Amino acid sequence: RSRSQAGPRDTVSLDPTMFLFYVLLHVAAISAQTYNVMDFGAKGDGTTKDTGAIVKALQACEISGHCNLVFPPGRYLTAPFNLTSNVNMIIQKGATILGSTDRSDWPIIPPLPSYCQGREFPGPRYTSLIHGEHIDNVTITGGGAIDGQGHVWWDWLHNKQINNTRGRLVEIMYCNGLYINDITLRNPPFWTLHPYDCENVIIHHVTIDNPADSPNTDGIDPDSCRNVHIYNCSISAGDDNIAIKSGIDWCGRNYNKSSENILIENCQFGSGHGISIGSEMSGGVRNVTIRNSHAKGTQRGCRVKTGRGRGGIVQDITFENITFDDVGMAVNVDMFYTDLPPTNATGTPIFKNINMIGLSGATSSPGGYNCLPESPCHNMILEHVSLKTQGQFNCSYAQGTSTDVSPKSCL
Repeated sequence: RSRSQAGPRDTVSLDPTMFLFYVLLHVAAISAQTYNVMDFGAKGDGTTKDTGAIVKALQACEISGHCNLVFPPGRYLTAPFNLTSNVNMIIQKGATILGSTDRSDWPIIPPLPSYCQGREFPGPRYTSLIHGEHIDNVTITGGGAIDGQGHVWWDWLHNKQINNTRGRLVEIMYCNGLYINDITLRNPPFWTLHPYDCENVIIHHVTIDNPADSPNTDGIDPDSCRNVHIYNCSISAGDDNIAIKSGIDWCGRNYNKSSENILIENCQFGSGHGISIGSEMSGGVRNVTIRNSHAKGTQRGCRVKTGRGRGGIVQDITFENITFDDVGMAVNVDMFYTDLPPTNATGTPIFKNINMIGLSGATSSPGGYNCLPESPCHNMILEHVSLKTQGQFNCSYAQGTSTDVSPKSCL
């Protein structure tokens, strides 16, 4: 362990075009054609499959060029469907979109190009309940809910009755301009909200409420995304509350699209594995700030994870003003997340310029930095930390500085 000069401390400044996009979306929604799924034959009774009506309404949206797609109060059972560009999907308060529990309703689609296979099984994967590719200017809002009815998928996984990776609840891919606001998401088959290779993403006032024991039900996973603002959200999950990703191993390095310019603030985190970066970070993660947020009952607090074989660089990361209540481990910077022997330089990950500032509250353990001997963590900063906890911080192959830290810092 040694001390070294601290890295950059600036927090993320979001691209001003994000706010222009927000304003333009609202202006467009006012002048857009409005379509009610009931007018296309939807029943909203929770037992009749409304997929056909939803698809017809979306086709009308596409023809009109820009639309408000309204789901009035009711329970809309549906197979997966694909959104189109310039759609403002309004799931009104009292309305719930329900994922079909008939597995044959869920198409199989190719793996993501930065993963090259399903995350759970080799080969292709199930599509998401609400899906979209190569679309722009998409809004999901309205005060209602999307429920994947994932219990059946969790049982199928437990009983080894599926051979393809489970679908996400909402996955939007290759989108410029994604706004998700005032919506509740629950019970996904797999990950909950997965923006993939998107830019100009705003996620605001979203509630994610998944059982603590639901397998791999990450909350929000920005993956190879740029210019992302997540704020005023409440997230409970069966895995990472938030996980910033950028593909995995050689496939992610080959795709080579980092997640960058991400601001997460004023969020509440319940059950789950923490506020995480990685472990799928092979395309790189940089310029991320997580601030002014509270974790209660999470297994980890501030978490950055990778392993041998991942490659990629995680740099210029700041966790600031994070409070803890009954959290397992406050700081978990871990480069041994995958238990593999040393690999070549291409597959060796790098962590540098990771700042932990203003952490406080009650945890079981302070945690620490577990870095690779062939790739030590550089420029780690630990400042103004006050934890009610047991034990001391632990460091292995971590270089950095600390100021005003209790319990005693290892940097």
